[in-house]
Amino acid sequence: MKKYLIVGTCTLFFLFFSYCNTRDKVKKIMFFGDSITNFGSKKNGYITIIDSLIQIDGKKNQFQTMSSGVNGDKITDLYLRYEEDVLSKHPDYVVIFIGINDIYKKDFGAGTDSKTFAKFFSALTKKLEEASCKLIICSPTGILENMDSSNKYNRELNDYADWFKSYCFSHNTPLINTREAFINYEKTYNKENKKYGILTSDGIHLTDKGNKLVATEIWKELKAL
Repeated sequence: MKKYLIVGTCTLFFLFFSYCNTRDKVKKIMFFGDSITNFGSKKNGYITIIDSLIQIDGKKNQFQTMSSGVNGDKITDLYLRYEEDVLSKHPDYVVIFIGINDIYKKDFGAGTDSKTFAKFFSALTKKLEEASCKLIICSPTGILENMDSSNKYNRELNDYADWFKSYCFSHNTPLINTREAFINYEKTYNKENKKYGILTSDGIHLTDKGNKLVATEIWKELKAL
């Protein structure tokens, strides 16, 4: 009986010690994407704001943020550089924020059709998960801010957002629906149906308000980890 008691006590101690180590381990978060991610790490960018929220919420010992955003990147570019720019940094979580250029660059003959996007996105996430990275997905925000029929990108952006939602549901992956947050904000604060100047400076890249909105949505997910 004494032998079993000692074994049981040791087992409980090991489990408690493992739990504490897991709980207290710094979570390395890599933000992976295009120019929105690149600018997100600058002054007033959404990643910089998240760093501030980490401090404010007293979680500076729980999170470490990193970013790898390249201007003009599409899903194919992320796939080509994930080993050097992401896996080499050994993140615990990867926040993937991509899709704007895949849609927008179709106007210039350099975009990505939906089937190719899905193929490369699935291949990328598989490689990251095989390397033990946990994933968090952001849907694309917007191309131009006017929400009426004159914005030809709206339908395709919404289709992509729906695809992300379906993908994340089927793969049990957290989705941050930044597209939905973007639309809801525009409905409330863009009564004049402006093309830019509210959440974006040029229809794509985020203003201070846009960065704050994106940071708030992402932080809701991160702080629950």
